[in-house]
Amino acid sequence: MNIINGISIVLVIIFIVIIIFKPKNEVKSENKIEVFIEKNSKVIFFIILVFAILLRIVLLQDIPVGVNVDEAGIAYDASSMANYGVDRDLNKNPVYLINYGDGQNVLYTYVTSLFIKIFGYSVFILRLPAVLFSIGGIVAAYFLVKEHRGKTMGLLFMFIITMVPWEIMKARWGLESNLLSPMFIISIFLLSKAVKKQKGRYFLLSGISFGITLYAYAVSYVILPIFLLMAFIYLKFKKEINFKQIIFFGTGIIFFAIPLILLLLINNNIIHEIKTNFITIPKLPAYRQGEVSLGNIKYNLFSIWSIFYRDNLPYNSLPDFGTVYMFSFAILFGGIFIFIKKINDGKNLKEIFSNINKVDVFMLFALISSIICGLLIYAPNINKINAVYIPLIYFISLTIYYILRNRKKIFLIIIIMYIIFFTMFCMKYFSQKNPNILFDNSTTQVTEYVDNKFSDTSRKIYFDKMAVFRQPYIYTLLANKISPYEFASATPNTWSPVISYGRYNFYENSDNINELVQDENAIYIILKSDYMKLNIQNENNNIDEFMDYYIIYK
Repeated sequence: MNIINGISIVLVIIFIVIIIFKPKNEVKSENKIEVFIEKNSKVIFFIILVFAILLRIVLLQDIPVGVNVDEAGIAYDASSMANYGVDRDLNKNPVYLINYGDGQNVLYTYVTSLFIKIFGYSVFILRLPAVLFSIGGIVAAYFLVKEHRGKTMGLLFMFIITMVPWEIMKARWGLESNLLSPMFIISIFLLSKAVKKQKGRYFLLSGISFGITLYAYAVSYVILPIFLLMAFIYLKFKKEINFKQIIFFGTGIIFFAIPLILLLLINNNIIHEIKTNFITIPKLPAYRQGEVSLGNIKYNLFSIWSIFYRDNLPYNSLPDFGTVYMFSFAILFGGIFIFIKKINDGKNLKEIFSNINKVDVFMLFALISSIICGLLIYAPNINKINAVYIPLIYFISLTIYYILRNRKKIFLIIIIMYIIFFTMFCMKYFSQKNPNILFDNSTTQVTEYVDNKFSDTSRKIYFDKMAVFRQPYIYTLLANKISPYEFASATPNTWSPVISYGRYNFYENSDNINELVQDENAIYIILKSDYMKLNIQNENNNIDEFMDYYIIYK
């Protein structure tokens, strides 16, 4: 695969050099490919849309295998909110979740709770919001670009977003921070629509969308102000926005921003925690206030660029394919060259802005604001900088569109390359049979098995805490459907570390199990990998094997 990647990159570089330094002579002939796309745009849009939905929804419950610990946290909080009106910490309408102590963004959980209220809980329902937001982002991307650059460019952008690994992988599991990317492009589309319509209600709607985006991921507190500052300066320079419209926009975004401003004040010890029957703005036990800092720039300056391609988290990319396929970055650099050339053609700022399409400017601002945030945050990875990928894919698509208009044969070769790499990616991704280290596929099931087999609630259960990053309790809560009120009353801290609740006890070190296996009435759930370290001599022990665990009882 590395050889194929290398050959593909070399080919693309050659193509770009040919196009840039030996442009095709101007000919007054029709571009048959573009004419075909324009005539059949509705059919092509529908085909891409159906294909995108199928890619994200087929085998959704099974791939990725297992449930991530953050997904499980969302699932329990969403179930609690759907059924009891509170999260696991008994907070009503929280603007931010406590989760395992260091917080979690709420947008994904609120949407999931609505689905659970209607359909009940399942892994499919847990992941459905990721699919729907992804599709919403793809559709918004198409209409945004179609409005400014035509149907062909819009469909090309839609096609590339649909095909790249990052967009497929992030849409198939419930990581709440991944909602930032689709919400960002939806908000940009609504801002663009507002500028075109020049009506206050559209600016209000755009402001509301940006305000909701703040609840997708906390890094948006950095990205959105930078983007909006650049966007409004640009629009004011172009005389496409006035003070009244800014007020409408500001009303929408400030309404949603105020609770989060209070959240920051509370967690910086400026004001006290707010808890009412209407809203909860919590004080987090482990507030990550050092996550964004100017001091991080020196560490991130040279490392962040490699993260655009892939990181070491198996749920973000596959090593052989990366986020958008390696050869796409060669295309991107070609696009940057073309973009800079357009800027250089302008003699002054007015001419530069006249030469550049509005959607190009918005996407450039989105890219810049996302990169700045990536430089400021601690230990950046793909999900932390996920807002960068839609604008990045846009400039890749823009270069391919330029190639279409200048070298049709090279365009077809590049499209074929995407189809080949996409096919190889799907063959590998959809053939997964085992969960990666960050996903658990057995703790919920073993809990259900034990609860069904040992219905006597007086029997204590000791659970190996080394399972799923020392958070097996969240999976047991999902399995036995315990209410958040019962859980909170039995647990001093509902966030990590949870030592016990009800008849469940979670022990830190499985090497001590020989000392624990003294209660003849208790049940012990031990990871198979930990069990091999043990030396249990008592022949009276019964041992059941269940997926990744041994269940020891008398």
